[in-house]
This record gives sequence, structure tokens and C-alpha cells, in this order.
Amino acid sequence: MTEMICHTPACCCQDQPNPPLRLEQSEMRLCRVEPGEHAYEAHPATEFIVCLQGALLLEDADGGRVQADPGEVIEIPAGVRHRFAPPCDAAIMRLTPQLSA
Repeated sequence: MTEMICHTPACCCQDQPNPPLRLEQSEMRLCRVEPGEHAYEAHPATEFIVCLQGALLLEDADGGRVQADPGEVIEIPAGVRHRFAPPCDAAIMRLTPQLSA
């Protein structure tokens, strides 16, 4: 299993020779996620989710869990089946890969 990763804001402040993330053919959405378990989903490329407000919990199909607080970023590798399961309302920004038409 490839694990989901939670990045703290501090890791984004380090001097890096290359951008920490490069997106092509991705869609950005701002949305609210209600508490409870949601349906599983998977994507053909890495997805990034930024927690803006509240607390965000993601679970993968193998039982792995990762939580993010405001300002933290969850990195979900390509093909990992995952779902939202937040304990409270959360505001997020999703950077989701899209398939070319």
C-alpha cells in the first residue's frame, strides 16, 4: 500500500531548488466537507488536499488514516482509494488530476 502523507506548513517554507509540486491537467475546487464517512474515490495521478478550516480526516481502503488541521496539506498518491471522514465541518481546497479528453 502507498500511504497518504500530511505535510505541515513548515515544510513549504524551506528553500527548495524545485517547486514542491507541479500540476498539469488538474482542477482546483474550494468546498465544504460535512462530517461522516463519504464514498471511496481514486485518481490517475497524485491529488493534493489543503485543509483551510476545521479538521479533515481521510481514510484509505486498507484502513490507513491521516488527519490535517488548517494549513496542512494531504498528498494522496495516484491510484490510492480514499474517502473523506471528517469529525466536523471542514473547508478544503482540492487539487485533483483530470484525464485528458
